[in-house]
Amino acid sequence: MKSFLKISVTIPEENYLTLSEWTADQDGFLGLEEGFDQMTLYFTDQEPVTQMVTDWLDAQRHAGLISSYQIDSLPDQNWNGLWESEIKPIIIDDFFCIYPGWSPPGQTWPVSIRIDPKMSFGTGYHETTRLMLRALRGLNLTGKPVLDCGTGTGVLAIAALKLGSPQVMAFDIDEWSVKNTRENLELNGISEQLSLREGDFSIVRGTGPYPVILSNVNRVIHLQEVDFYQTHLQPGGILLISGLLSTDETSIRKAFQDAGFSLLRVLQENEWIAMEWTR
Repeated sequence: MKSFLKISVTIPEENYLTLSEWTADQDGFLGLEEGFDQMTLYFTDQEPVTQMVTDWLDAQRHAGLISSYQIDSLPDQNWNGLWESEIKPIIIDDFFCIYPGWSPPGQTWPVSIRIDPKMSFGTGYHETTRLMLRALRGLNLTGKPVLDCGTGTGVLAIAALKLGSPQVMAFDIDEWSVKNTRENLELNGISEQLSLREGDFSIVRGTGPYPVILSNVNRVIHLQEVDFYQTHLQPGGILLISGLLSTDETSIRKAFQDAGFSLLRVLQENEWIAMEWTR
């Protein structure tokens, strides 16, 4: 029976990008999940792949970029069956309904978004997604183009379009995220209104400026891209950022205020926060 590798890596948040960029280019890579100082990688269980991953992780551990890792073998399963049994519609503030195609909502909601996860791993909706949607709901997007940084499944881009934005530019560094976003756009019938690119922040450098920027990534990338946000946000525009723990707030406040941004509000759910900025 075919099996899969589950690799649990203990890694400082500032090294997430190094690991995610490396995995995306490897044969047999299936997907990843991010946690607090933890990344979980999934690969096909083939001897060349196992050896390649082990050698690379050993090198990163010796270099001090990761703390430890553990490799487990998972038997093949009916992943679609697991999706259908575990992933149900999620309702956010009695306004947004996010649902998979195999479990449509039983009633009408102001904004319903169909999201069918592409990967069999890492499904579910994170606190930061809910925080970004709550913040997005409070904006007037009518007639305002939006930039969505690190679009993932495309859920925020789709929400922005359904809330009145006429056009969204979105990008993601992961090939599977870009493919999944395209699929979800088709499912929601709005593919013509979104421009989608594969790459990092440089792939959209020079576009805009935008009246609204969404960026649900992580603290390290936010700090690296302060100048990008500054040059790509219209004066008086709104920047919504998340992927942040409450412990990240102090460093983010200082960096963004030093760059001329003004903090409008902070939203929190459990240990996660979203921040709304203007300039």
